[in-house]
Amino acid sequence: MLYKSFKKNKPLSQEDINIMKLWIVGDAQSYAKMENNFNDWVNEFKRLKTVLAEYEDKDLSKVQLLNIRGVFEDAARAAADIGNLLEKKERIKKFEEATKSPQGLDREILVDVLEQKIGSPEF
Repeated sequence: MLYKSFKKNKPLSQEDINIMKLWIVGDAQSYAKMENNFNDWVNEFKRLKTVLAEYEDKDLSKVQLLNIRGVFEDAARAAADIGNLLEKKERIKKFEEATKSPQGLDREILVDVLEQKIGSPEF
C-alpha cells in the first residue's frame, strides 16, 4: 500500500505515484478534462468589460446603476469560473512537477496529506 511505502521510506513505483495522483489531484483532473466552457467564460468576461466601459465617466440614473450591478454579478460569476478552472490546472501542474523525481518528494508532507485524506469523511 502507498501509505505503508511512505511510512517505511520505500521507493515508490509508478503505480504508487498514479494512485497518489488520483487521491491528491484526481478531482481537479476530472473537472479540467470535462470542462469545455473556458473560452465562453473568457469571451463573456471581455464582453461585460466592454459593457462596463460604456458607462465610464457618465452621470448614471438609478436604473443604470442597477444594470451595472447586474453586469458586475455576471462578471463575478465568469471570473469565479475562470479562476476555479485555472486553479485546478495549477494544482495538477504543481503535482506533476513535484512527482517528476519520486526520490525528491517530501515524504513527511505527503504522509500528512494521505493521513488527512484517509481520515476525511469523503474517503
